[in-house]
Amino acid sequence: NRIKIQDIVDLASITDDYDTIEVNGVLTNLSGNTLKLLNLLQNDPNKIWENIRFGTAPRDEVEEQPSSPAFFAILIAAMKKTKRLEIECVLSDTAGYSCLATGLLAQDGIQELELNRADCLDLDGAKVLAEAMVCTTCLKRFDLFGFDFRDEYVCDVLVEALKRNRSLEESRLGLWNDGTSLSKFLCTLPNHPNLRSLSLRSRHMSEQVMENLREWLGRKNCR
Repeated sequence: NRIKIQDIVDLASITDDYDTIEVNGVLTNLSGNTLKLLNLLQNDPNKIWENIRFGTAPRDEVEEQPSSPAFFAILIAAMKKTKRLEIECVLSDTAGYSCLATGLLAQDGIQELELNRADCLDLDGAKVLAEAMVCTTCLKRFDLFGFDFRDEYVCDVLVEALKRNRSLEESRLGLWNDGTSLSKFLCTLPNHPNLRSLSLRSRHMSEQVMENLREWLGRKNCR
């Protein structure tokens, strides 16, 4: 069951039946429902949420999440209370990715990370995220979705991070309009020592992509 930030009225009414939190819209002020959400995350030390998702406003427009004290407070609290984090909104600058990297590097850090707007990731943010991905020992699943990378070096940085990561076991890639980037990822992922599950979504499946995929499928103990 999901609880949305705008639906939080009385914290006492939120039972253990809820396992997912959806944070929709821009967080600018630590008041109202945003403050209630922070209290929800902090009040029960034993509650671990199955999934926490930072999405967009109800009108379904992709919004930029500003680096506000309210956003950082919620993100930091969320990373301590879940093993799976979904980021659909656009983080406005490197500070947002630095905060995200902190959650990856924690001793009991994020195990599953999904980025839904990879095409909006800039090079500085990618470098911060990549450094954490290399060093984390907790990240088991990394899902990446987007359209065309605005900067080809962003793709290269992420690919290199995945090449050096040693904890990853699953990955889903959805790079809708960019067959070149998909090929770069598929040149790296088949050689990852622990990867057991790979899901692909793309409009571009070149012969090189298919060859890399066949190579990966030929490995033992994979699906």
